[in-house]
Amino acid sequence: MMEHLNLLFAALDVVAGLVVMGRAVRYRNWGVTGLMLAYVLLKAPYTVGQTEFKPEFFFWLAYDLAMLVAIWFEMGKRREA
Repeated sequence: MMEHLNLLFAALDVVAGLVVMGRAVRYRNWGVTGLMLAYVLLKAPYTVGQTEFKPEFFFWLAYDLAMLVAIWFEMGKRREA
């Protein structure tokens, strides 16, 4: 059961990273694009490979998603300014 939850949350993490990377490409923000590419390539296999339940997994998942949301809104503010 927990393995399926880990895979579900890992997929959410990777999809969020790809969405932010897509927005960065659309705004031609190559620094954030590179950061998100490294994030997806380095973080996703580690997250998907974690098959046992560890409480800190959810802490780091929440941290990662909060970081992605912050980058998303920061790019939007800079674009509007």
